[in-house]
Amino acid sequence: MEFIPAQLQPSPMTMAIVVCTISALWWMDRGAVLRGNGGGWAADKLFRTIFLAVYSSVFFLPVWRLVLPPQLLLVVLAFYLPSYLNGCEQREGRNSMHVQTHWIWHWLKRRMNLKLHFEEELDPAKKYVFGVHPHSILPWGSIVNLLTDVNNKESNGFHDKFSFTQLHAGGASVCFCIPVYRELCLAGGCIEATRPVMDKALEQGKSIMIVVGGAAEAMHAFPGTNTLILKKRYGFVAMAIRNGADLVPVYSFGETDAYDQVDLSRVPVIGSLRERWTRIFGTTLPMVTNIIPLKCDCTTHVGRPIPVERDPDPSPEKVEALLQIYMAEIQRIFDENRPKCP
Repeated sequence: MEFIPAQLQPSPMTMAIVVCTISALWWMDRGAVLRGNGGGWAADKLFRTIFLAVYSSVFFLPVWRLVLPPQLLLVVLAFYLPSYLNGCEQREGRNSMHVQTHWIWHWLKRRMNLKLHFEEELDPAKKYVFGVHPHSILPWGSIVNLLTDVNNKESNGFHDKFSFTQLHAGGASVCFCIPVYRELCLAGGCIEATRPVMDKALEQGKSIMIVVGGAAEAMHAFPGTNTLILKKRYGFVAMAIRNGADLVPVYSFGETDAYDQVDLSRVPVIGSLRERWTRIFGTTLPMVTNIIPLKCDCTTHVGRPIPVERDPDPSPEKVEALLQIYMAEIQRIFDENRPKCP
């Protein structure tokens, strides 16, 4: 008796899915689709619709179908689609007072021992660009301290002067593609961290908060470390100059202690895959060992505003000079306050 090993031949449908997936990833990488360049209104809406369908099929529908019939699930998605595609993250955002004053932030304040200190009182009549450091896995310290009211008394009524609709945080474009998570980001005061969106918010007299190091910095976030990626980050400085918005350096001590992650940088294959993931999606893929932030001590120091003179078309030399001033201020804040923080 002779046994012939079975030959596994993928079906045409499987091959088509693989080819479409590889083509889509190539297009997303080359076109920076999830890093602020959607390729036009129609392409952006088409991509988001496909993303919603694929994401829901993989993560949501297998669970929801245990509770609801498939027909009703399609109705739910159909009703959600207009909200998902309305593009408010590219306009004025969609703040929610209920979310930004929710009790969960007070719980997080106690868990991370969040504190907030201002070196100088800010003028609510002015617009500012808050440069936030470090990114960590998730910059809870800076986000909770500046976008919620948990430390309003410590900041001498910062949120009494700066309303929740006056200050926005910039988020990676992919954050607004993920169902449910997108709604939480919008309700928390986030808008898309792209040049047109940020410029428009500043033109309207609003202030914005940018986590300058971004996803690349998150890959270097380990407990006890203070690694920043800043030397070549010219975009936020140029944006401040174009709009005449003062730069405000912000540093959160202990931010990186909230999460621990496995160091994959020494594994060549995995390290290169993570870098490619960051290039495509504009966010990182850390292998964290905890989901809930660890108990730690996190203190956010808001430095003195750096005056910025408006110039619609700043030269590279002007941007470089202001970045050097900004870096010196960040270094000063770190050197003066590091010994005082746990």
